[in-house]
Amino acid sequence: MHRYRMAMRSERRRTKVLLQSGEDQILKAVLPPPADDQAAPLLVTALSLWVKEPLSVVLSVADWEALCGFDLHDGFGGGVTTGHYLTRVHVRCDQFHHERIAGLGDFAQVVRLLGGAR
Repeated sequence: MHRYRMAMRSERRRTKVLLQSGEDQILKAVLPPPADDQAAPLLVTALSLWVKEPLSVVLSVADWEALCGFDLHDGFGGGVTTGHYLTRVHVRCDQFHHERIAGLGDFAQVVRLLGGAR
């Protein structure tokens, strides 16, 4: 089992990223959608190198089409395993809704992806 877990929740105009070690939240970020397919793998690889351990990553997307901007899957919608990360893909198939961001916004849905109770 990987000590560091990461969740990425893709939304229409942003991607929420959460990195945890146990119950400790190490990193929270709200990023624009990736401009290049290699952006997400490079980010995950860089964070893996930073903590000197492979990451367990959950990528949550609204639908199958949203998966195209992230090269963290095997081409069939399944996860991939590299020396730096193991990914699992979660397709929500939901409609996007507008929400207001206060600071970095609510990360409750992202925390739930990692199995957290917060």
